[in-house]
Amino acid sequence: MPKYLTPLVYISIIWGLFINLAVVLNLDFALPLAAGGQHSDFPVGIRVVYFVQAIWLSYQLRMFDRLVKGLAVHPRWIVNVFMTLAFIGFVLNIVSPSTTERWNAVALGLTFYGFYSYRKNT
Repeated sequence: MPKYLTPLVYISIIWGLFINLAVVLNLDFALPLAAGGQHSDFPVGIRVVYFVQAIWLSYQLRMFDRLVKGLAVHPRWIVNVFMTLAFIGFVLNIVSPSTTERWNAVALGLTFYGFYSYRKNT
């Protein structure tokens, strides 16, 4: 992976974490960026799901940092899970009815590529 892309992957994961926490806190600027951009107020169920995703993204950020530093990632299959979920999120954001939410696909594409590039180290 080109060295200049590594910081972009960090930024992409942090962006996802930021959006998820904004949904959890029901912040207005996140309305068009998440859940299809179809809500004027996020329901509690969606906020709970996004809270769980925020925890997951925190773990993902930690594991990506370990990969970049050349440290072991356990379980080793988790990198494939990160890649798969980033790809699924990429596709879901591309087909989103919200044009603003579609931009999140860029971050997910970078996240997928980052884990794909570093997975040989696992």
